[in-house]
Amino acid sequence: MTQPGLTAVSASPPRLSLLAALTRGRAAPAQRGAAVLLGAAFIALSAQAAIPFWPAPITLQTFAVALVAATLGLRGGVAAVAAYLAAGALGAPVFAMGGAGAGVLAGPTAGYLAGFLASAAAIGWLSDRGAARRIWTALPAFLVGDALVLLLGGAWISLAGEAVGFRGTTFAAATAPFVLGALVKSTAAALAVPVAWRVLVK
Repeated sequence: MTQPGLTAVSASPPRLSLLAALTRGRAAPAQRGAAVLLGAAFIALSAQAAIPFWPAPITLQTFAVALVAATLGLRGGVAAVAAYLAAGALGAPVFAMGGAGAGVLAGPTAGYLAGFLASAAAIGWLSDRGAARRIWTALPAFLVGDALVLLLGGAWISLAGEAVGFRGTTFAAATAPFVLGALVKSTAAALAVPVAWRVLVK
């Protein structure tokens, strides 16, 4: 009941941005699904920014995986990477330099691709606990993710080297060329993500 001369105002909760809704667990299922597909598409696009290199092309994929996992968290980040890998395995040309097919998942870069899943899981888990909101916590989280990619990628090539055409390639040889790039991309992501949190998550 309102006093005379006063107008009743219904209190409605503030409208959240999509990113805020996702990070607070308040997004609708359709929104979460769309975000996962957009994340997978972003990772696929980053794979095409590739420079031929040995033993694997240099791409922006680890940068994209970090951004996606930091934004969508553990479940969304892993789902986006899984969707990306599934699309590639089914024949979509989403792997580095337009690669496609299930054979890529057993080829020379299979370890790095598996590392994307591990990276998304680690970064997403840490992001769910607030790591992505500050530069000084985001950078270690992203470095952990990059380290997992290099660990699995190097281990695969060194252990299955002959089967994938890299006979005699050591773990160090398969990882060392990518360390500097990993540091640069992790730093760039650590600078970008906290800004996005401050601007978009309200």
